Amino acid sequence: MDGRPCPYWITLFLLCHRRAAGGWERMEWPDGAPLLRQGWPLVTIFRVICEESEEIIAEQQRRAARL
Repeated sequence: MDGRPCPYWITLFLLCHRRAAGGWERMEWPDGAPLLRQGWPLVTIFRVICEESEEIIAEQQRRAARL
C-alpha cells in the first residue's frame, strides 16, 4: 500500500498497539487523531495485521499445546 513495504506497516502497527489479555489494544493512531479522521487504507491495513497476527498466535498456541 502506498508504495511502502510490508515491514513498514507492521512496524507502524507495533508502535501504535500493544498486546493485551484480550488481544491487540490500540494505544493511539500514528498521527494522534481519532479513528474517524484516519484514512480507510490505514484502518484496513491495521485490521488485516491484527487479524493475521491473531491467527499466527493462535497457531503457535495450538502447536505448543500438542507438545
